[in-house]
Amino acid sequence: METLSIRLPLRLDCLTPEFLETISRIDSAIAVERDNAEHYAARAWQLNEIGQPALALVDAQMAVKLEEDSASGRVEESYALTKLGRSEEAFAQIKKATELNAELAPAWQYRGELEMARGDNLAAVDSFSRALALGKSSPALIKREECYRRLGLAARADEDHRSLLELNSRGP
Repeated sequence: METLSIRLPLRLDCLTPEFLETISRIDSAIAVERDNAEHYAARAWQLNEIGQPALALVDAQMAVKLEEDSASGRVEESYALTKLGRSEEAFAQIKKATELNAELAPAWQYRGELEMARGDNLAAVDSFSRALALGKSSPALIKREECYRRLGLAARADEDHRSLLELNSRGP
């Protein structure tokens, strides 16, 4: 049996009233519907956000166990695995997530980030482009611009930079 290690110290500043309310709501939902994969994926996301990848991994894997085609569970599993230093497993999970749900922009964006980390900037451009086609986001534009620059495609990078300035000028 694998033992869990909770990364200490837990950042108490992450335990905002909003976080505590959200995690309590998710825990209650899990108590009522123990076989709902999306509840476990949601809790995994919350745990990843507060820097607890080992705990997030347990919930993400439960989501995938309950629903093998849970793209959100695989995204959270990938994120947790990355934080735990298991990059090859993380990449396999994010690839599976994008295969399961090609309309999940965060999965494509995270896949692009992992491809960048692997030095595969061309593949990363494709992944960021897929994420951006589903919805414009500053982080995806910033990363794609960086990939274009690494590839020596300054004109494309400049286009992304202009798009980023335009997006940011619109405000929230």
